[in-house]
Amino acid sequence: MRLAAFVLALGLAGCAPKTVAPGTPGAVSSTATPYDTVAKAVADIAGSVNTITSTVIIANGQGLVNDADTRAILNICSTITQADAQASNLIRNLSQLTSAQQTNVWAVLKPIVATVNTSLQSGLLGIKDAATKQKVQLALVTLQGALAAVQVVLGGA
Repeated sequence: MRLAAFVLALGLAGCAPKTVAPGTPGAVSSTATPYDTVAKAVADIAGSVNTITSTVIIANGQGLVNDADTRAILNICSTITQADAQASNLIRNLSQLTSAQQTNVWAVLKPIVATVNTSLQSGLLGIKDAATKQKVQLALVTLQGALAAVQVVLGGA
């Protein structure tokens, strides 16, 4: 399980566009275009998932999170990563988004909102170690902020 999880974590890296400037997760400038906001969110989502994945894998290796909970969390991360990769593909090679493209991007990202909210409300999927729980929760809140920024800019398309 631990090796498979590590391989999954390696596969999750690099889903976001590399041209997005780092900064405060979810925060974009007041002059940001919908494309800028989506591109930053895609990067923030990928970063958050990588944080969650590595945190849980390390905690599992230390016996702080059991295999079943680790598997459940990694499955959620995989679902989020797939949607993030789809959004990344939709905006790749663009510099702006048409209304139709905005609708398509939101359709891909919207299901993640429920997944993240459910994960936060569920007590973080059986994570009992306080430090691990806090790190995963912070990454999920970052992810939630990125999605909220997209929803505001795209108007919930």
